[in-house]
Amino acid sequence: MTGDFSDWPRRAVITDEAAGTWLVDLEAQRFLAPFLRRDCTVARAARELGVKANSLLYRVERLVSLGLLRVVREERRQGKAVKVYRASADEFFVPFAATGAAALEDLVRALSAPLGHVLVSNSVAVMRARDLDIGVRVFRDAAGETGRVRTHLAFPDGSRVDTRGDEWPPLMDTWHGGLRLSRAQGKAFQRELEDLLEKYARISVDEPGELRLLAHLALTPLVTPPPLHDSSREAS
Repeated sequence: MTGDFSDWPRRAVITDEAAGTWLVDLEAQRFLAPFLRRDCTVARAARELGVKANSLLYRVERLVSLGLLRVVREERRQGKAVKVYRASADEFFVPFAATGAAALEDLVRALSAPLGHVLVSNSVAVMRARDLDIGVRVFRDAAGETGRVRTHLAFPDGSRVDTRGDEWPPLMDTWHGGLRLSRAQGKAFQRELEDLLEKYARISVDEPGELRLLAHLALTPLVTPPPLHDSSREAS
């Protein structure tokens, strides 16, 4: 028998830090997925997730203790009754205040890691395909003993690899850790970058032979300083 959950809470705001930290863990989230917006037993969830039921039961009990799962009913069968679970809301909102700073950092890293990997692996593949004698130049900048160690891609003579020329496909991965702008200038820079991305997104085409590009724009105030050994790294 399926219960009537037409009045089931649609959205829950998390106030408990333990529950909030659990919810922003992408690896942990997968164990909640089978129970979102539907009733589900541990056995069914384990089959869908490809894990052992006994192992999943421990996580389910933890979710119940955090208030993220509820037992909605028990199905009578031969032997012990089987518990049926459902997430305590159809969706959750986790305020920053309900997570630790480390949990938020881990979430942002986890969300950006897959595309970051794609960016790096494809950039390296493009450079390798050109069969050029390219390496990494490690040096101290012009400030002498007080200067910082810098790193960039270079040819054997020390000259930088410049991918802006027409002989290269569109390719860049540039960091600058030393911009000093007023707040108004910084906001103008942000808006110009976003407008530029939107401009080219609008004219994006989907035809055979056209390049597909992965674009990444980022800008943030430096609350913590960049690594001392690398104030301005330019990968290309």
